[in-house]
Amino acid sequence: MSDLSSTVDEPDRTVPVLRDTDVLVVGGGPAGVCAAVAAARTGARVLLMERAGFLGGTATGGMVAAWNGFFWRDVRVTGGIAYEIVERLRAAGGGHPSFVHHIAGELTDSPLGFETFPFDPEILKFVLDDLVGEAGVQVLHHVHAAALTRHDRAVDTVIYEGPTARGGIRAHRVIDATGSGTIAFKAGASAAPMSLPTQPMTLMMRLSGVNRDELAATAKAVRREIVHAGVERGSLFYRTLAVSWSPSNGDAFLLMTSVNGKDAADEFELTGAEIEGRRQARSTLAYLREHMPGFASAQLVQLAPWIGVRESRRVLGEYVLTGDDVLTGRAFSDAVSWGGGPLDLHEGHSVSLTSPQRPFAVPYRCLLPLGIDNMLVTGRAVSADSAGMGGLRHMGGVMPVGEAAGVAAALSLAAGLRPRELSVDDLRNRLRRAGVIVDSPVGR
Repeated sequence: MSDLSSTVDEPDRTVPVLRDTDVLVVGGGPAGVCAAVAAARTGARVLLMERAGFLGGTATGGMVAAWNGFFWRDVRVTGGIAYEIVERLRAAGGGHPSFVHHIAGELTDSPLGFETFPFDPEILKFVLDDLVGEAGVQVLHHVHAAALTRHDRAVDTVIYEGPTARGGIRAHRVIDATGSGTIAFKAGASAAPMSLPTQPMTLMMRLSGVNRDELAATAKAVRREIVHAGVERGSLFYRTLAVSWSPSNGDAFLLMTSVNGKDAADEFELTGAEIEGRRQARSTLAYLREHMPGFASAQLVQLAPWIGVRESRRVLGEYVLTGDDVLTGRAFSDAVSWGGGPLDLHEGHSVSLTSPQRPFAVPYRCLLPLGIDNMLVTGRAVSADSAGMGGLRHMGGVMPVGEAAGVAAALSLAAGLRPRELSVDDLRNRLRRAGVIVDSPVGR
């Protein structure tokens, strides 16, 4: 039997540096795409690395087919590239004609209504390819960041693992958009506060043949009784019926699995979560076909390529966004974007939803990891505590943070400054001209 406490030394190797770029963005989810496009539009040479064969992250690979966080109540808080993507999706026939009012957690004890944007993930893949191509971003798929080299307090080269070999990308600015701080932690960053257990993961599924009219005609009390009975017997795993609809062909996207007690930063536990997610999805579909009106003829079209992760490691930055900041709608002089929530905290089979008192600001300092001079962080790994990220992590919330990171990376490089030395006023002015909402969207 092998000794599991032993270690092994990797053989020394020489890795070819295959590209030199101004800005390297690692992670092609919604925040990473916005960062890459923003940096390119600001004049930088940009390379975007993505482990999947397509862009979009949670929106495509996770198949979370509705965007929240663009509004606080009826006030839009997100503009810039994020809203441009919304308009491109509409033009491509893959987005709803308007934002729709959605009641989240409808069958729970704390339902909450907010504006959401349903879209088709497959159409989004086309839209994002066009967006980055038009901006001149070089995209590298099927690679993941394996290592890096540092010079003093700066990352010099990111080493990736490709299908058969390693290669290096030398970059003057690095943006970590991995969602779990992969690059930042390899470079020696510290972790932001984390509350345990982390929020559960969810595997999405796409169904055809759901009778939307029959489902809508079923009284809420009846649907609630069916769902709660399914949870009690162990056939369902989420105490509400969370459905969004494809605007292109009417397919249903179901958010009905809840995998608890797994660490998304541990590959063994993440593997277990994927398998458990599929088990729950199969059980959920069988139960709904038998018991829920409108689902008798439902057919599985697709399971999401990977499970959706709500919470993992976050990088400690110059400021830690807190749950109190979110709920009270705190403003900051270095605000680079605004969020609208809701603050949603999933636990077990249910979810707690709270609307902030007003929109909340995201300070630039949350993007600046301590101890690393040429890096910015965006997406789910920005500097925040668990509750703060519970309000910010919606894709409509993190996309403008990505745009801010991209602009800051390009501006600081052009000025010969470290990102933390960049004038916040200059950054905010540039973002404002690009249509990003950096000033308070409501009167105070």
